[in-house]
Amino acid sequence: MLLAHAGGDHSLTYLAGPILTLALAAALYARGLSRLPAQARGPWIPRTLAFYSGLLILGVALASPLESAAEKALSLHMVQHVLLLLAAPPLLVLGRPVTMAAIALPARWSQSFRYVRTKRSGEMRTQIRPVQAWLLTAPVLWAWHLPGAYETAIAQPVVHLAEHATFLAAGATVWAVALGSLRHHRRSYGSAVVILLGTSLASAALGALLTFAPESIYPIYDGQAYLGLTALEHQQLAGVIMWVPGSIVYALTTAWIGLTWFRQLDGQAEKAGGAALVSGRAQP
Repeated sequence: MLLAHAGGDHSLTYLAGPILTLALAAALYARGLSRLPAQARGPWIPRTLAFYSGLLILGVALASPLESAAEKALSLHMVQHVLLLLAAPPLLVLGRPVTMAAIALPARWSQSFRYVRTKRSGEMRTQIRPVQAWLLTAPVLWAWHLPGAYETAIAQPVVHLAEHATFLAAGATVWAVALGSLRHHRRSYGSAVVILLGTSLASAALGALLTFAPESIYPIYDGQAYLGLTALEHQQLAGVIMWVPGSIVYALTTAWIGLTWFRQLDGQAEKAGGAALVSGRAQP
């Protein structure tokens, strides 16, 4: 989805690439939906809404005036990063695009695609541990906000493309592990809680650093004012944008998964207690 993102100007020609890519993704998903049996489409309604909402958020992040404005102010760039890391990925994951792509692809492609998806996905779930997933996400978040890497991304379109691609991939990794726990039940609940809390701490720490730094961290913005705010004020606002929404979303999701986990454990305990009571009464 990000291949057409690279480029120096933000004209309509430049924006056409991301728009076309997103449109193709939407069309592929729609084709998959059209190939589902009528009786199977009901459960896909919320997933479809989630997927297209995720695409819309990607459009706002990459193919709207925000893309151009983000290069002029750190706070607006941080809005873009939050959309790529926090807003779009969970919606796309909930839409289960890999499954829908396998349905949408022509038969000669989808057979091998389905084989990889069904045979390898279980292996990948067992191989990716919370710490490994965290090591794929937290360093990405921090590394791209180091002054050298950040300013290189602003100046070099190809590097900027890599930055946004890794943010989207990191976000998808976190949310695939977290939301996957709801499908794989108690085997994965602990993993979901661990990676959500770990990612929340990493983003909150970065947000706090940007918010309370006594001076501007990024020389590229020094001496500039945009929308009536100085570079330092934009940096402080960027820290709050990274810190507060992320903490709220991760905390609410962790609480939801934790509550689901405890309810399942409680239900299992009640069943076990009932079975033991029945067994005890059955004994002479």
